[in-house]
Amino acid sequence: MKICNYNEITEEFFSKIEFENIDSVKAIIKDVRENKDSAIKKYCREFDGEIIDKFKLTREEIEHAINSTDSKTIDAIKFAIKNVEDFAKAQLNSIKELEVNINGNILGHKIIPLDSVGCYIPGGNYPLPSSAVISVSSSNMSTANVAQPINNNAKINNNFFILITPFFIIIL
Repeated sequence: MKICNYNEITEEFFSKIEFENIDSVKAIIKDVRENKDSAIKKYCREFDGEIIDKFKLTREEIEHAINSTDSKTIDAIKFAIKNVEDFAKAQLNSIKELEVNINGNILGHKIIPLDSVGCYIPGGNYPLPSSAVISVSSSNMSTANVAQPINNNAKINNNFFILITPFFIIIL
């Protein structure tokens, strides 16, 4: 990592590529906006080689995921969630809103609660339960919409869905 002083930063530093401006990405976004789930299914087939018939888990699938996960794993997940929540609360208490006027520019930050969040949880063949713990439990949302890739056998990762379903709150 290189540490730069402000006077060393060039215009190139501020240039960035917005994914939305890449033609292939534009086409996918447009297709998904217009064709919704059918477009997403098409891209799952195209990019992942998977055929998906639905996106939402049934209560039975959720219960099966919970029941097929060993108690040691559930305890470890609960422990991780408590640690993340405790840290998030301490962190929030240490952050104060800030507004300053520097050379006529208003700078600062505000704490603005959100009603819901959307979380992408990496998964598939190499799941990262910590991503779900940090993204979902620290959000303190009543609604967390979560997306997770399936593995090569078109199966969900049970431990993730213990974390990210509304039923999760009940089993803690």
